Amino acid sequence: MAVGVGNSSTSVECANDCNCPCEQLPDLVPLGIGLMCVTAVLINLGNNIQALGQQQQIKEGLDKKPKLFWTGTAIFAIGAVFNFVAFSFAPAAVLAPFESIQFVSQVVFTKVVLKRAISPRMVISSGLVVLGVIICVIFGPRDNHQFCITQLQDFWTAGGWIAYLVIILCAALVSHLVNLRYEAAESAGSSLPHAKVILPLSYSLASSLIGSLCVVSSKTMAEVFEIFTQLGMCTLGKWFFWVECVLVALTLCTWLYRLTTALGKYDPVFVIPLIWANYILFSAIGGGIYFQEFRTLSTGRMVGFLAGVAVMLGGLAVLAPATESKVEPADTPKMDKGSKASAAPRLSVGGKEVPAQQLPYEVTL
Repeated sequence: MAVGVGNSSTSVECANDCNCPCEQLPDLVPLGIGLMCVTAVLINLGNNIQALGQQQQIKEGLDKKPKLFWTGTAIFAIGAVFNFVAFSFAPAAVLAPFESIQFVSQVVFTKVVLKRAISPRMVISSGLVVLGVIICVIFGPRDNHQFCITQLQDFWTAGGWIAYLVIILCAALVSHLVNLRYEAAESAGSSLPHAKVILPLSYSLASSLIGSLCVVSSKTMAEVFEIFTQLGMCTLGKWFFWVECVLVALTLCTWLYRLTTALGKYDPVFVIPLIWANYILFSAIGGGIYFQEFRTLSTGRMVGFLAGVAVMLGGLAVLAPATESKVEPADTPKMDKGSKASAAPRLSVGGKEVPAQQLPYEVTL
């Protein structure tokens, strides 16, 4: 199997004898970008409404999730469908950064719905993130190909993809273990250094690394369904089709569970941009490696793409929350703090009881 590189006139060649279409597609990238923008707004809106539903559950002492939470879930699901369709029209490395529209949506939602002040830091952060992904799109891959089943299978055995997969799975495991260690310390009443940043950061990193694999599987399934529309039922007889179905289900369920749980553990104004920034970053990198989209980039364009990633991460660094000493007066008696936490309402999130202080809207950026 050989993947053509270069300008838009290149084609994807399949060295194997198969009946699947392997060709350069018309320029439908703008359509994919438009769908991804709609996706970003719907998903961010759904996340925030879910968070409001969890807050309502605490205030009213409800045993079950309120309708507001499930409304947010429905909006999120609609956005996920648009996301799936969008990947049929453009490279994953190009579409993934466009989910940064969520950062703009988050700022608007915080100001209009939550009635919270928008700090200059939030505006600067959102601007840097959006600027970073725009640079990624300008310098990123532009060709869009329709792959055959054989090519999609061969992508899984490519050395670069295998190495990347091992690295991110190890990183996800380490991040998860760090999060568990810090949570155990918090539960024992002995907070570790920089816990306010490391807790949401480690949780978000572990979640987004696994969630980013869903992008690869989703685009692969979108390609398979496109083949299905042309070749019919014979596609269902391929083992690869069913393996990808399982991978999509596993990675998507894990991602949604971790994303929903994050809303109950940490301030959504911080954790939503954090978790999605990591998700966007690793989705772009993973999609580019798996589908070999980076092979079309010259050295200059690769440098530009990496510069865009650096700008986006810089925006994320600006968004880091204030230190604990700024959030809470230093002379607050520890006993009062402990008694306040023990008397606060508690909600079961992810199988654990979480104090109200850890729930949405308690930390001001």
